[in-house]
Amino acid sequence: FVETSSINSYATVQRIRQSFRKYPKLKVVAGVDAYHIFRPGEPHSRAVRESVRAPGDTMYYEVLNAAIQLGMDSEEVPLYRKSKLVPGPEILPYPRIFFFLKPLVDKLEGTIAGVGTQPQRSVFSSDAGKVAPAICYESVFGAYVTGYIKKGAEAIFIMTNDGWWDNTAGHRQHLYFASLRAIETRRDIARSANTGISAFVNQRGDILQPTQYGEATVIKGEVHFNDAITFYVRWGDLIGRIAIFAAIILLLNTLVKGLVKKRPTGNK
Repeated sequence: FVETSSINSYATVQRIRQSFRKYPKLKVVAGVDAYHIFRPGEPHSRAVRESVRAPGDTMYYEVLNAAIQLGMDSEEVPLYRKSKLVPGPEILPYPRIFFFLKPLVDKLEGTIAGVGTQPQRSVFSSDAGKVAPAICYESVFGAYVTGYIKKGAEAIFIMTNDGWWDNTAGHRQHLYFASLRAIETRRDIARSANTGISAFVNQRGDILQPTQYGEATVIKGEVHFNDAITFYVRWGDLIGRIAIFAAIILLLNTLVKGLVKKRPTGNK
């Protein structure tokens, strides 16, 4: 875990920064497990936790599933907090009501306290353009991903840990969601999966250079930036909503016609 206010002091981050001397324009986008310590007077989030360090000395903090961008000039490291959370491991609705689910949540390696979020999507900027740091479960939701595009994202980076699925169809389905997001937004995608399938996805949804499950490897490719706004980004699931509304109208019409036909007409 890294503390959000002192990311630059961690040894791993410092080793990454050494490569910037040779490649000064390099940007590294990565997922991190982080925590944020609430300062005195700072409002607490719903995911606040406490740690008693000594009698009368309690630290309040929140755990984060986050993405960061490192660069040569990163005095303050841009950080995005994953905000579309997985029910169970990352968030438990109404914890005071569903407290009895705590053993199940613990088994899923989650916590009733949940993790910290943020109200809006963030994008990371570089000389090449702006990227969306989509984290894991977020890539399943098309309408959610459009929030990055509306913030100016010209490409999408997906960071995910697919190991908890094991080698089942789950991690493959998760990859295919990336193809849908590429088609909907017309954005190239670079997908880095811990134990899952890493790959590049072009704007047509073609999956390029997919790795194998559990394979330790490196892939290299080009990501093309695009700033065009698609119909889906602008209007979201409008066609789907219209289709649902039309289906409801047709169903009601069928029911009404059926009731009218069954109604007695009386004797002539």
